[in-house]
Amino acid sequence: MFGFNAVPGFAPPSAAWRRLALAWLTGLAVGAANAGEFKVVGGVGFDWLKPEEAQCRVIRLRDLDGFQRCEFHASGAAFGLQGAYHQCRASPSSEYLIYANRAQCLKALATMRANAP
Repeated sequence: MFGFNAVPGFAPPSAAWRRLALAWLTGLAVGAANAGEFKVVGGVGFDWLKPEEAQCRVIRLRDLDGFQRCEFHASGAAFGLQGAYHQCRASPSSEYLIYANRAQCLKALATMRANAP
């Protein structure tokens, strides 16, 4: 096996270019998958595995690097609420629920906290 450095004249892409390519590919996949599906970047979400510190925030391009995988739920029922969201795993102890807008995120966050033990 050889690495990128073994190819003369080839330099591996920078981290910024890799993020841009990932966002572009994510955008293609999101746009083509389901009607009503929205992009992760620009969505509003919170880490539901950390309820004490969870806050709704806009997901930015740089946040994609932290997600291991994302799954779209077209009509999921997170916390008993029907609606579309992305579920993005960042680590075994961190997972974001991402909604299309701030109002949906705030409603889900409030419902989660209201049902907490």
